[in-house]
Amino acid sequence: MKRLMLIPHATEVILKPSQPVTLREEEKYSPIKRDGIEMMVNTHVRFWAFHASIENKNIRVIVRQINNGHKHFFSIFEEDKQKRPRV
Repeated sequence: MKRLMLIPHATEVILKPSQPVTLREEEKYSPIKRDGIEMMVNTHVRFWAFHASIENKNIRVIVRQINNGHKHFFSIFEEDKQKRPRV
């Protein structure tokens, strides 16, 4: 529910980021089915992270692109004030 309340802010975060936009690129092998035959194909995935502070909330929006396809909204969340260690 908390993430749904952040969606109206997504456009503002993307248009006016308060920090530099970060880019992460990955190469993945993904299974696909063509003509009833399952095969593995190499896909190039890009993720852009946009950061902004709105209404005293640090919000991050993730945009994704697969191969040379369209860029699309992937995720939105509020960042913690204190970073939790990753496990």
